[in-house]
Amino acid sequence: MAQFTTLPADSPDAQWIADAIKELEEIDDEVTQEALPEIHADTKKHARRMILALENQLIAPTVYPTTDGEVALYFKSPDTASSVLILVGNDGQAACFSYINGKNRRARYDDAADLPDEFVKAQIQALKEAAFGE
Repeated sequence: MAQFTTLPADSPDAQWIADAIKELEEIDDEVTQEALPEIHADTKKHARRMILALENQLIAPTVYPTTDGEVALYFKSPDTASSVLILVGNDGQAACFSYINGKNRRARYDDAADLPDEFVKAQIQALKEAAFGE
């Protein structure tokens, strides 16, 4: 089981996490407004766990529903054309797509509970490096 640290409420990391969790909590309203497929509770639970597991990420994701009944976590670099998209499906599966410094990479998962794995963490780190020149 993953261990999560508690961040001070006034830290920048805590703010993006709070914002992302709020977007996730409001996703059902967006689903209704846009007449999108319902997103299952387990799908939202997996997305929430991933947000918390990526707490050290400096680039905040946009959290939104897709037309395929998925939760999307979209990390976009503020200064480059690089991004990482994680999709969590109602079928329990997930996928990670990255476009960093002109290179496309992807991974698909039969079980969303396996995320974030080393591939996802490496893509998030590469996105951070592209954005902040680390």
